[in-house]
Amino acid sequence: MSRHYSPLLLALLALVCSIATLPSTSAFAGSYTVISCGGASPSTNNAWAPGANQYMSAYTNCPQQGSGNEATTGIVTRNVVTPSASGSRAGWLAGASQTFTAPEGTGIGQINATTSLRRYPSGYWTVGFVGWSGDTLANFFGASLLWGNTSGDGGGGAFEYNGINANFNAGGRTRVRLDTRCGDIAGCLTDWLAIDSSTNRSHQRAYATMTNVSVQVLDSVPPSVTGGGPAWGSGWQRATKTVHVDAWDSTGIKAVSATLDGIPIDTRTSTCDFTQRAPCPNRSDDLAVVTAATADGPHSLAVNALDTANNVRSSAVTIYTDNSPPGRPTAIAVDGGDGWRAMDEFAVTWNNPGGQASPIVRANYELCSVANPASCERGFQDGVGISRLSKLAVTEVGAYTVRITLQDEAGNSLDAQASDPCDPAL
Repeated sequence: MSRHYSPLLLALLALVCSIATLPSTSAFAGSYTVISCGGASPSTNNAWAPGANQYMSAYTNCPQQGSGNEATTGIVTRNVVTPSASGSRAGWLAGASQTFTAPEGTGIGQINATTSLRRYPSGYWTVGFVGWSGDTLANFFGASLLWGNTSGDGGGGAFEYNGINANFNAGGRTRVRLDTRCGDIAGCLTDWLAIDSSTNRSHQRAYATMTNVSVQVLDSVPPSVTGGGPAWGSGWQRATKTVHVDAWDSTGIKAVSATLDGIPIDTRTSTCDFTQRAPCPNRSDDLAVVTAATADGPHSLAVNALDTANNVRSSAVTIYTDNSPPGRPTAIAVDGGDGWRAMDEFAVTWNNPGGQASPIVRANYELCSVANPASCERGFQDGVGISRLSKLAVTEVGAYTVRITLQDEAGNSLDAQASDPCDPAL
């Protein structure tokens, strides 16, 4: 129910509302909605910051308690009631405010709230929503009235509207505040008003309160994302490795993922709180890169970040995978041929198999006594495309066999692919 002290002000209010709801001229790729004092969180205000001067008060008392309590419950801005006939006055431009500040790089779009406004006995109070952009907290003259009534129309401007819907567009501004502010250069009275016989309650001189508040945050800036860790390297990969993802956005990160050739392979999602101005946390995660089912060769590995407003950014590198061990070496031979020799040192050569994706970089060998097959010496020699073991030696006179297993740059090696034994008797 509403009581009107100045019929002209309702028309003024409607005019202000119609101007304020013009669509924003800015183009934004994504958005999300922040809820305060209503919906699934009726007792919560995590988004609007209070501020007040002397004889003014701003606080949260959610949920709003309904008819007769509009001035003191919900998200509240009002004058502090001082003793009757005290003559106490809030100073010129003194006010109480609840301010919503958009996260860095974003703007404010549509705002919807159940709102109650009052000013009495004159029009020297501004009650309603004002908006601006920039870091400086603008006073009344530095901000635009988005919805409500401005001060300055003098003694004929008293009114009270309770439980009305405020629905307007902030046009991409970075700050909006609900205001109860004195516009009289001589100051505005704050003393207690007489009890209203129709409602049997006393009055604040001025208030602007709200509940069931939703704020659309507009965001066209994609998040930042970087990759790192073992799978992000330039070398050959095999099996499962991890890629480290760091993702940041002023609104938070809803999810991060890794893709291989555009196919999702691992994802992490956030628990987001849409009562906060930045609802989602930023993320730092290790994601699994499983290459076992991929073809050997080059692939595109990407890390992706999705921010709260559903903007996406990706970072990608080319990785090389190889999950196939080298084949068996062939034509293995001892320099100088098999048989007995006087020197305790020899070399072995062979032919490498074809069809490799990553290059052969290591030859593992096993040198075993023919008389005691369990007595073996093991070692390896490295080199890109290695096909020769040099300066092999044994500790005792006797006959020995040597077997060779190849390993590629990705780390693949398989005993089943070992060479047939060769017999360098000493």
